[in-house]
Amino acid sequence: SLLSDIWHQFQATLEDLQGELERPAWADAHTALLDSINLARPEIHAAVERVASWFVPSINSEFADYPLQLAYDAGLATVRSYYKDLEVVSEFEGGSDVVMSGWTLPTFARIFSILIENAAFHSGISKGKLKLPGEAACEAGILTIKLRNALSSNVDRDWLESRVTQINNTFNREGATAAIGDEGGSGYPKIFKLLAYDLGREHVLNVRI
Repeated sequence: SLLSDIWHQFQATLEDLQGELERPAWADAHTALLDSINLARPEIHAAVERVASWFVPSINSEFADYPLQLAYDAGLATVRSYYKDLEVVSEFEGGSDVVMSGWTLPTFARIFSILIENAAFHSGISKGKLKLPGEAACEAGILTIKLRNALSSNVDRDWLESRVTQINNTFNREGATAAIGDEGGSGYPKIFKLLAYDLGREHVLNVRI
């Protein structure tokens, strides 16, 4: 089909380009470009679906629904491009069973990239294997996503406990809007913006040790 053939060609081209940029002589100089390539994957997939829909008789012009696993994989690929000395292990249960509306794909890919990058960074593990087990489930119209990470023995747990308390107290419906401007729209403020404004949905963010 047009969708599968063209999408596979795009995938192959992106993988060839990424392979060239990840060569030892160039990898450090092109980190931002590698990040952009990974984040572009779900957007290209959605664009190809849109074009393919032009040739299918249908009254529905929206993007095709997709398994949440696709957005998770895109976010994971982005983080792996940053942490080249780490073997980031993919363990995401339920991602293939939860089906999302197609228009949300780029947003959820970005959300996963932020969540996984936070988990990797705050683990304190810089070499070897890092497991980031996660799960997703949708019940009674409520989507629940959980991501976990191990902690290195040299992590300052007292500071981390304080930071967790700060995050949970700040990123509620009232306080988070101001924090977006204060922290430049990165990290947890960015997650809040994506959930509250880009997706336009009520949500609860819970961070804990």
